[in-house]
Amino acid sequence: MEFSEFFNLIRKRKQIILLAVFLFLLISLALTFISPLEYRATTKLLITQNNNLGDAYSLSRSNQFLSTVLSEVVYSSSFFEQVLGAGFNIDQTIFSADQNKNMKKWRQLVSAKPISDTGMIVINTYNEDKYQASQINQAVAYILQTKNSLYHGLGDKVSVKVIDKTIVSNWPVRPNVILNIALGIVSGLLVGFCFVYLYPEKKFRLKKEAKPAPRLEKNYEPIKLVSNRPVSQNFSRETKRDFLNMKPEAAEKEPELPIEEEKDIDSFTGDIRNLF
Repeated sequence: MEFSEFFNLIRKRKQIILLAVFLFLLISLALTFISPLEYRATTKLLITQNNNLGDAYSLSRSNQFLSTVLSEVVYSSSFFEQVLGAGFNIDQTIFSADQNKNMKKWRQLVSAKPISDTGMIVINTYNEDKYQASQINQAVAYILQTKNSLYHGLGDKVSVKVIDKTIVSNWPVRPNVILNIALGIVSGLLVGFCFVYLYPEKKFRLKKEAKPAPRLEKNYEPIKLVSNRPVSQNFSRETKRDFLNMKPEAAEKEPELPIEEEKDIDSFTGDIRNLF
């Protein structure tokens, strides 16, 4: 299929594409607002060394290596226990007795990323409460400053300094509403384009059309008037039964006839009843 043909197909089936975008947008918004809104606390640390390595390049590479190591250490269980015992006012009720669940929760609350070729670490912590996010962030920075020698072999030659104090966001940053909306729109467009390309002639209907109910008609045997035999014998049993059981309301719904025709019909009806 050429691009011009596909473009014309998109214009022809644009309703399908818009429907896919609308559905994925609803899903992304639902998932966004189901998740709790969390604030972010951020601090920045700098790693320095007090030894003489001979040249600045080797020192820079060493600091970069240490920043990577310490960033990974933040996610460890031993570091997690050090943070809880640091003396900060951290609400420990958000954690349970299950160690696996605690580590999973800890990885959701904390993010440590080294800045390449600088020897710096950015610490982000998240929580629904601003104060708790700030307390966790300060505890992480404190352990990295005071207990970093537990996680490398250089002893007191390595020092960690706080170059940006803890800053808490004024508005929730997780989940990212704008990003989720953009992902929903893009996903809907991709699914819509793929559907139109794979099924160019298929119609997509949300409501199935109801089939009309079959019309039941009762067939009566025609009345045959035969000479030289009583009139009552010209009617079948079914016709006699339906005629005798006829409700008077049915007669009220019939159109009005002239007086002379009504008299003729009444006399004819009376004669037939007398015959039965």
